[in-house]
Amino acid sequence: MSKLATISPALEKRSVSEYTLEELFAEAESFGRIYLHHAADATFSFTIKFPTVANIELKAESGFGHAHKENAIFAAIQNAREIRKQFK
Repeated sequence: MSKLATISPALEKRSVSEYTLEELFAEAESFGRIYLHHAADATFSFTIKFPTVANIELKAESGFGHAHKENAIFAAIQNAREIRKQFK
């Protein structure tokens, strides 16, 4: 299992428009497995599943209805950061 991501405070204050798509995917992957969902209504959602023990699921989700995949990824990353803070 991989450890939880450690992102510098300076990077945490960046807005979604300051990231490239590759940076967003790299940061999301640093938390765990990632899933990008494209709905029939042309919107996106994103899920990050943290590595855990068997039969326990911990995930950060973006929520539904994001018009751009970057926004969905960024929303899930923000939620993953909040989860990580709770375990420090």
